[in-house]
Amino acid sequence: GAATLDDHDVKLALGRLALGRGMAQLVPEVLDFTRTQMAAILTLKIPERSVEYAMALFRTFSGLLDNPTLHMELMRHTEEVLDIALTFALDPSAENQLVDKAAAASHPDKL
Repeated sequence: GAATLDDHDVKLALGRLALGRGMAQLVPEVLDFTRTQMAAILTLKIPERSVEYAMALFRTFSGLLDNPTLHMELMRHTEEVLDIALTFALDPSAENQLVDKAAAASHPDKL
């Protein structure tokens, strides 16, 4: 059946991607964006985990970004983001660790 790509899935997938790409400084922007803008696409579903449909979903998601740099970084890794997000094999407990790591990387002076 269809799976809903919810706020948590997208936030964690993008956050993990950012950390993996050494883009931790962008994570706070991603988290802020997902908290405030995801409602616009949460009604869309991914039928049978169709990658084509998911690509369209992600393009819609990326198109909502105001930050051109972040937009380009995300689009550059569209397929990888979708691969991560579509597996839904994300550990819910990793979110706090992700946020902590992102904060530490963004503000090394606070360590």
